[in-house]
Amino acid sequence: MKANKYRSLLTKGTVFLLLFTLLCSSASASSLPAVNGFTLDLEPSPDQLSIRVSPQILGQQSDYYYTPDATVQKELRALLGELKVVDYTIDANFWLEHPEAGYTIVDAAAQTEWMMLFNDIVLYTCYDHPKDSSYAYMHRGYAKCEMLTQYLAPLMAEKLLYSPIDVTLLTGLTSATLTFEDGQASTVTDPAVLMQLESWFSQSTYLRAPSCPVGTALLTLTTSAGATFELSLVTDSCPYFCFNGIYYDYTPWDLRQMLEPGTKANNSFLFDCFPEVHFEPIDLRPKIAE
Repeated sequence: MKANKYRSLLTKGTVFLLLFTLLCSSASASSLPAVNGFTLDLEPSPDQLSIRVSPQILGQQSDYYYTPDATVQKELRALLGELKVVDYTIDANFWLEHPEAGYTIVDAAAQTEWMMLFNDIVLYTCYDHPKDSSYAYMHRGYAKCEMLTQYLAPLMAEKLLYSPIDVTLLTGLTSATLTFEDGQASTVTDPAVLMQLESWFSQSTYLRAPSCPVGTALLTLTTSAGATFELSLVTDSCPYFCFNGIYYDYTPWDLRQMLEPGTKANNSFLFDCFPEVHFEPIDLRPKIAE
């Protein structure tokens, strides 16, 4: 009698546990972000190629992963196998001539990444973990990737609406809304303020990806043409924004002329345009004990 009673309780407990697990899995899946109907993951696939992207998603994470279907997987594998290594002198001019394209192919199983650059160049990185060492050794190289770019760039634009921004389109602004991940929000429609914002953002310049926190502040610009642009603002004191993984510097041109070489402006001039929100820049510098 007792055995049947315990068996009944065990069965009910097992069913409850299964239901709880399914509900948690469903909730976790539904909380994952989606772009143009495609769900993005927080980590790369362990056994397939993934593409690391940085879309304009408000949250604590800046990078997400898109895992293409089997047809795309096969094509990418073939194109990656055809890459031809080239020698390049890596200096400041290299990054001006080959700016970052905003996405990276990731093969987690092989511990290899291919960062896509413009002008048909890819930077690939391999990580080697020797058995007798706890350290990972990084190997980097460059390859021509014309065919890979011709295949992947249109696919990213079609599937994820993921392509660079033309900053000259950020004109004729009718409103600007600043939104924070913590729920703070402020909208500006004052023509004088919008004119300032327009002059800053429509003249912003490409910037190699900095080590700045991004993802918790979003600036939405609406134009008289009816277009809406969402820009991810970095939330330390740097005057930078990110759009589809590509970074830009929106420092006003008159202020740039006053800066000493190697220095940058403080982004307070932007956040001062939205007095309804409280912004405290994140300080990533190491703390020095007093």
